[in-house]
Order: sequence, then structure tokens, then C-alpha cells
Amino acid sequence: LALGLPAAAWSQALPQPRAAQTSPAPTPNAPVYSPRSEPMAFRLLSGKGPGGAPQWIEAAGQIRLDTPKAFEAFRNANKLDGLPVVLDSTGGSVIGALIVGRAMRALNLATSVGRTIDTDRGPAIRSRDVLCASACVLLLAAGKERQVASDARIGLHMFGLSVNADGQRARD
Repeated sequence: LALGLPAAAWSQALPQPRAAQTSPAPTPNAPVYSPRSEPMAFRLLSGKGPGGAPQWIEAAGQIRLDTPKAFEAFRNANKLDGLPVVLDSTGGSVIGALIVGRAMRALNLATSVGRTIDTDRGPAIRSRDVLCASACVLLLAAGKERQVASDARIGLHMFGLSVNADGQRARD
């Protein structure tokens, strides 16, 4: 029994895998741009944010060891208490994410997964085909309240930090 259900009922309750989808072949040597490939940047935006919030924080890009400094500078330049944070990241530095996550929790920030898009009515949030993976999940978990739309993607795996024989961090 799993969660009080017979095994047959439990396996039927699990989402079934989707059929494989094919994408058109990429153009050879064509540059691919994604804000996720840049260092994480923070922007304070106004429009229709998560849950109808009139303002939100966009956090998009790779989390790096210097991301906490960037977040601290952003926090010092803006009033952020209680605002929602919209995350779009493939992850990066676990240590950077832990530090930024603690700062987000201290500010009572809510977190969600999405991407800011420009519309005729101003900035809005899109969740379809948006990813929060690896160390980004630490930022998502730091939120006072957390929201993930059914069409957003979360990527989890085992985290690890490597240390050398002296107990010093060898790499992040």
C-alpha cells in the first residue's frame, strides 16, 4: 500500500508519460540566446504580476557565486519587502543560491516560476515552457509562499559540494 491506496490504484493515479515530441532541427551555427545563459539579474517590474500583484521581482539567469552581491545591491536600491519573485533559471551555484535564498526568506518574499514577457498592456508573466532547475529550486523553496503553474517545469537532482582533503571547498 502506498498512501493508503492499493498498488494498482496508485500506479493509475500517477501521470502517464507523454508521447515524444519532435522539434525542428536547429539552423547550423545559429546563435541561441536565452536569458538563462546569462548571470542572474534582478529587475523590479510593474504590471500584472503573480496573483495580480502590481509589482514583482524578476530573477532570471544562471546563479553564480557573485549572485548574492548582485541581489544585495538590488535589495539596497529597492523596497522589496513582501514582493513576489518570478524565477527563470537552470540553476548554477548551490552556495550562491543558499545565500540569496536566505535573504529572500528574511524579506518575506513569495516565489514562483515564470518569465516576464512584454504585452500590449505592459509586462506580464508567462509560465509555459519556463524552467526552475537545480540550484534555482533552492530559491523557489526559500519563498514565504511558493507557486508553480501546471505548465511550468521544475528540475530536481541530488546536490553536492566538493571539498578537498583539508575540508576546504574545492568547487561549487
